[in-house]
Amino acid sequence: MSSAETITKFDVTHWPLSVEKVLTETTDPHHQAILRNFLRHLTLEISGRWEEILEPHMTVRHPYYRMVQKGKTLVLDGMDAVAGFYREIAEADLNVMGSIEEALWVSDAGVAAESFWGHIYPGTALTTDDVPDLDPEAHYLVTFRLAYTFRYDAQPLLLGEYIYDDPDSYSYTKLDPADVTTTEEAAALLAPILERVEHTS
Repeated sequence: MSSAETITKFDVTHWPLSVEKVLTETTDPHHQAILRNFLRHLTLEISGRWEEILEPHMTVRHPYYRMVQKGKTLVLDGMDAVAGFYREIAEADLNVMGSIEEALWVSDAGVAAESFWGHIYPGTALTTDDVPDLDPEAHYLVTFRLAYTFRYDAQPLLLGEYIYDDPDSYSYTKLDPADVTTTEEAAALLAPILERVEHTS
């Protein structure tokens, strides 16, 4: 899959279910623990429950994030910076995201992936540089390619995230209101996955 035109409705369960499948096929106990943390992290983030990601049993006290989007680098150094970032994402209604296609690997150091990514944006979070005929009242499915690593310590606790996009791969598709998945709807869809991973932690 290489373009948003082939997507009729963004499937918010695809990413966590893909990670869950890798988890069921993984036998190394440390790798399993990393994947459980990672799966819980992503389901909480998409569900708007970002505060729980930063609890002491999930993330180190001084996480470090480095994210590059369209040539601009954002560095989050420490808990206050990371918490502020998640808060801004939630307040801007930008939680609903995930891979559409992905190759994912787990190692002693953490999780790495190469993805074709989908992210639902309200029109108010975009500009006419992104969409020349932008409708601020609409929602858009933004798709692009990215690679990421989530790095973990021996516990395993999340040490940080490193995310790099392909700035030439962006596509914007205006969504019919019926095809917009809200954070609340995403949380309901992801609740069974989150329950499963929490029961196996």
